[in-house]
Amino acid sequence: MSQNVHPDDTFPTAEELSFYRLYRDLVNSEDTLISNRMSWFLSTQTMLFILWTSLAKPIAPFYAAGICTFGMLFCIPTFIGVWSAQLAVKDALRRYKENLPSRHHPRLPDMSGKLHYNTLGNSTPHLVNLLCFCGWTLVLKLWA
Repeated sequence: MSQNVHPDDTFPTAEELSFYRLYRDLVNSEDTLISNRMSWFLSTQTMLFILWTSLAKPIAPFYAAGICTFGMLFCIPTFIGVWSAQLAVKDALRRYKENLPSRHHPRLPDMSGKLHYNTLGNSTPHLVNLLCFCGWTLVLKLWA
């Protein structure tokens, strides 16, 4: 039996599990960073919008415009942070496939989700970011 063939009735070896865990931990770490960044982003956008609604009409129009601008600008580093984490995940997956001593063991889960689910999942943070940016732009244009 070839070294590159895994019978379906065997379990992964300790070496295979260790190798898999190493790269799976890298992917998990980057996924956690994306989740944290999006949580901070949505919390900040919510607070900014609440602050804007309290300042927009009655008190200080200049400050309200500044909040809109800050809300728009805050979208940029969030986009960059999420994008960089997604690139790190792709790099980890590429390195896993390149350095894998044999083919991926059939009893181990995929390193990342199926391609179409992964694409949808990766696009969501960017769409939320874009919607917030467009929302602040619209508020600033309609309000000004």
